[in-house]
Amino acid sequence: SSSAKKARTDATSVPKTNAGSKLAYILCAIEHVNWTLSEFLYHAFRPPVKGDKSTSRTSSHAAYVQHFLRGRTKYTPADLIHVWFHSPDGILSDNDPELKFMFETTPPYTELKGVR
Repeated sequence: SSSAKKARTDATSVPKTNAGSKLAYILCAIEHVNWTLSEFLYHAFRPPVKGDKSTSRTSSHAAYVQHFLRGRTKYTPADLIHVWFHSPDGILSDNDPELKFMFETTPPYTELKGVR
């Protein structure tokens, strides 16, 4: 779409002060390394595994994660969960087989793909 093309063009320059430009820049960088948003988030928050150099992180990376998870940022983990919970993007259709599991304790939430 033309808006996606504009976002990619905007993302190649230094981000402006508005959230849309900054988001376009970050999403373009994620796309540039052939990751999805879920891969980025998974690797950003995955804790290091002792003896596995592929999971090691820089002190800057660790500090970003630590500040966020400790609630020392403008938006906290609770804010994100609230936004995810209320976003229409995560609503499953009435005929989605996972819908019946949304408020159950089994299967574990980690086996479900939808948010709510």
